[in-house]
Amino acid sequence: MNLLYNACPLALRKGMYIFGVVCSIAFFAALVYLGSIEVWDEFSLNVSSESLDIPVWLYTLATPLFSLLIIVRIIQKVISDFKSGLV
Repeated sequence: MNLLYNACPLALRKGMYIFGVVCSIAFFAALVYLGSIEVWDEFSLNVSSESLDIPVWLYTLATPLFSLLIIVRIIQKVISDFKSGLV
């Protein structure tokens, strides 16, 4: 993958980088949205685990929460790359 990326001209590399960032943010944004719907459904249905009787929405809350944190980290990395001139 790096061989192809490094062989491309600078303008194309920037385009590929931005395309990758947009795809990554779109994927994790979809996870945030769909995970939030799942958490709300489990919360409103009052679903609990059979063995420990803990609300299941506490487990599934991790998906939208950490997906949101990944989006923040992607944005931080993009800002850092553009400031340092890597892109």
